[in-house]
Amino acid sequence: MTEYFLAGLNGKSFEINLLIVDIWKKYPQYFNDNSKISAFFGGFDNCCWNGGRENRQNRSVQLSDCLKTIKQINDLGISVRFTFTNPLITEKEYDDYIGNTLMKFANNGMNGVIVANENFHNYLKEKYPNFHYVYSTTNCTTNGNIYNEMYDKYDILVLDYRLNKNKLFLEQQLKLKNKIEILVDDCCPSCKYRKQHFQNVGKYNLGEQIDISCLNPENYGKYENPKNFYESLLRTLENSLTYEEIEEYKKLGFNKFKLTGRSQGRRFLLDSYIYYFVKPQYRHEVRKILQQRVDFSLYDEK
Repeated sequence: MTEYFLAGLNGKSFEINLLIVDIWKKYPQYFNDNSKISAFFGGFDNCCWNGGRENRQNRSVQLSDCLKTIKQINDLGISVRFTFTNPLITEKEYDDYIGNTLMKFANNGMNGVIVANENFHNYLKEKYPNFHYVYSTTNCTTNGNIYNEMYDKYDILVLDYRLNKNKLFLEQQLKLKNKIEILVDDCCPSCKYRKQHFQNVGKYNLGEQIDISCLNPENYGKYENPKNFYESLLRTLENSLTYEEIEEYKKLGFNKFKLTGRSQGRRFLLDSYIYYFVKPQYRHEVRKILQQRVDFSLYDEK
């Protein structure tokens, strides 16, 4: 079984995720065989444990609504994965009320947590053993040996996307391929500032006033505002995988693939889902179904 993991626990990306799940259930013949959407991942506002992206302090977000969203997703048979990947979490943040409330509510055996701090991982795993735990790509680990050493500690390990095209490593050196999750569509190129960027986001999410924009002057404007999903894919083929490459990787034993397209517009996200999930000969049919369900002119905005 091929598993896909989609970004979005709230907002517009969450709406699109629900839409694609519904269409997949009604028209399974159009979608990739022996495949499913296994999880939605992301963070709810106001939790300092969040990492990877900025944690918004949003007073309008009610915790009760977040709990309803978790139940809604689980009722569809889909896992929720919290992106608790702030690398700078210390013991003084372990008692965060929102984080612990989310964990207690979702502690039903269905859900998972993505982490990037080893001590925090150990704490959560001891307190909430019913979750599956995921080694985060924000660790920025390109040392292949580390993945082989981490299998006993984590249920799933997300590969650093800079290893996506290292065929020798993927085919011959990486063990237990069924525990590896591949990030297929990251919109950033290989970057020496990547780990520092996540550190800065971690500081920001802990309340420090710090600039969290891109640190690499060579990237400014280079990968921003693509006209559509297909243009973005062509720009990022250094690390992004095509549909055909994913099919090749399935034959090697990989069966877990992660999509991150939430930073682009809604129409962009729909296009990426059609591209990755739908059999090529049926993409036009699925697009027609989508056009009956949504006003695409409204989906050009982020």
